[in-house]
Amino acid sequence: MPLNYARDIPDLVLSPMGVTEALGISANGEFVPKKRITHDLSFKGCHSQESTNSRIIDESLEPCMFGFCLSRLIHKILQLRKRFPSNTIWIRKEDVKSAYRRIHMHPDSAFKVGVQAKLDGTTYLVISLRLPFGGKPCSSEFCILSDIITDTTNDLMADKSWDPTKVHSKFVNEIPRPRKLPSNIPFERAKEISVPLHEEDECKADVFIDDIISVAVDKDDNLQRIIAAPCTAMHAIAHSSSNGTFLPRDNFIADDKNDAEGAAEEEKICLGLVLNTRTLTISLPTHKFKAWSAQVNETLHKRKIDIKSLRSLLGRMENIAIIIPMFGHFLSNVRQLEIKAALSNRSQRINKPCKFWMRVGENSILVQDFIPKHFYCIRMYLIIKGFSR
Repeated sequence: MPLNYARDIPDLVLSPMGVTEALGISANGEFVPKKRITHDLSFKGCHSQESTNSRIIDESLEPCMFGFCLSRLIHKILQLRKRFPSNTIWIRKEDVKSAYRRIHMHPDSAFKVGVQAKLDGTTYLVISLRLPFGGKPCSSEFCILSDIITDTTNDLMADKSWDPTKVHSKFVNEIPRPRKLPSNIPFERAKEISVPLHEEDECKADVFIDDIISVAVDKDDNLQRIIAAPCTAMHAIAHSSSNGTFLPRDNFIADDKNDAEGAAEEEKICLGLVLNTRTLTISLPTHKFKAWSAQVNETLHKRKIDIKSLRSLLGRMENIAIIIPMFGHFLSNVRQLEIKAALSNRSQRINKPCKFWMRVGENSILVQDFIPKHFYCIRMYLIIKGFSR
């Protein structure tokens, strides 16, 4: 609607939009540059000094379990490898197309996420009726849907009376064929894990926002189950009515990502990391490895660093801490530098302790083993000892 209507809408809140550059994936599996729209709902108002996100009542939000997805996947893969030392372990991904944009907003909430958009020289007021990317409660709201899909997927895979070759979504026919690693790559032996898991589970699905990730050992019809169950659960929840009383909409499953990443494989990029169930390793994709290593090297040759660059670097080093939790403890020097830069709003001198842990972080960007948590201290000691030499 025209922007001049904005003053006639009670309690309307406008937040800025922007565009950020990112890497997407093509149907051929290649990483291609793309632009993403951002909606800054943490932007503070000029007079109130409050943002839309700061007004959210945190206690009313549904708890999110996304943050532990990677840890759960690693433990499941280790458990399956321990039980089946010579069997293929498959990983699959199913992506919910448009994610947050699938969920309707309450009209009262929609007025809190208005934006301005200029088209052909004219500025318009845009009020979205779907969850925006950037809203604090949106992950909790979407979590309700994604958890239902994941729980349904797990129930379906565990149901021995279900025949995946007879009862399944028509989308099964669009999923690429499974891909195994070369037979000359040996199966790595798994160490004991410190957390007991249910041994009856041979197929398991987990979720991180819009990525439904399934893991299964190659035994009986488990491969067919992780191929058919996720898309069947998604199709059942988002199916179109057969009597013609529905609004036309896109498939619930992202076709382009399915073509590139939908095949069951032993090595797959999950949550930005390459998981290899044959060699039991975690590594960065090539493009990330190059970018992260280059950033650390560039920083090590600087005397000072600004807050934007520091936060970017710290965010990447915290990704390492997800795989090596003890490494997060040693990032205190870098975090302290970030606090100083944020308070002073000025570039900060990079001291020796910070440079030391940046070098250790660069060393850790290489391939990391799947290791139970009680072995992390040993691994960290070896990295530090090797660096000190």
